[in-house]
Amino acid sequence: MLQPKECENCCEEKLLIDDFRFQKLQAVNDDHKKTLARLCDYPTPLLQQCEHEFTICKDCTATHISTKVAENNLTNITCPHLDCERTLTFDEIKNLASPDVFQLYEDRLNRHTITSDPSFRHCLRPSCGSGSIYTHIDAEEPLIRCEECRFRMCFACQTPWHADQTCAEAQRARNFREHGDPEYAGTTALIDGTTKKCPGDGCGVRIVKGNGCFHMTCSQCRYQFCWECLVEYKLIQRGPENHALGCFFREHPNYHPADVGGETIEAATRGLIL
Repeated sequence: MLQPKECENCCEEKLLIDDFRFQKLQAVNDDHKKTLARLCDYPTPLLQQCEHEFTICKDCTATHISTKVAENNLTNITCPHLDCERTLTFDEIKNLASPDVFQLYEDRLNRHTITSDPSFRHCLRPSCGSGSIYTHIDAEEPLIRCEECRFRMCFACQTPWHADQTCAEAQRARNFREHGDPEYAGTTALIDGTTKKCPGDGCGVRIVKGNGCFHMTCSQCRYQFCWECLVEYKLIQRGPENHALGCFFREHPNYHPADVGGETIEAATRGLIL
């Protein structure tokens, strides 16, 4: 019943059960099937419930699972066959992975399940690393304590506990302490929304777009580029097809960045015949 077959992945000859549907044969009892499954170098329907023929050996399947676990891909470990996208079950992974890999998989999966709970919080003390699920949180004073080291934290904003301050007040205090600006988040969003970094090599100076044209020259490094797509101006001069995909000036080659002015492309092209 066992015959040699080359593995599609490692190209080594391994022993395969010649009757893929051997487990369904009434003449073969369960003990006999389990013995054959152990002797076979390929997965069998007792170990893996895919409906295709098994052409990738157990060793390669175990390596495939090990790689996925190392990548922390715990909830979507698929069959290694190229034409099969079926996700392996917990029991199949237990059957096919090495004992050490399965133990690591089980530990990480349990941790993933716990930490995915919206009531879970990691301890913020650097030397602790513990974590717990917290329930019955006081909305007015969301103080929690690490069950391991008793470090005090705020459940709502997930920071060390800020006594006598709301979460918003504590955030402004942190912004001022760390950045010199109590409204740092808003300031950063404003800067990101109204400026662009110069794409010149090693520059990165923030540039504000005024009402002028879309041919920009950095005042710091003198790099010239298109404001819309940040492509170097020398390339643009060779033809509008050198603008980045999606750029207005690539899609409308009759218009040139130096000939259109405005704070935004929408404002600049209002009234133009496109």
